[in-house]
Amino acid sequence: MTGNRFKDPLLRRAFEVCVIAFNDLESEFYVEGEQHRGALHRCAFWDGFNGLDPRPHGIIPGTPAYACRRAGEQCAKTQQNEETK
Repeated sequence: MTGNRFKDPLLRRAFEVCVIAFNDLESEFYVEGEQHRGALHRCAFWDGFNGLDPRPHGIIPGTPAYACRRAGEQCAKTQQNEETK
């Protein structure tokens, strides 16, 4: 998956881990096949994926939560592109 433009190793890794978790229905990102929130990184990811307002969770650029949100946005975009093929 493309879209990881973070240069900071911590942010690159946060993005990558979210993408990996998204693609694994057995990961902490899911409970019984449904979106699992319950932690800031998962909330940030799923808010990005679902196109929700980032302000409720205080997602600040330059933080791991921001990288998680961007991963969610990228996964949504990739999924949408795959569905239109």
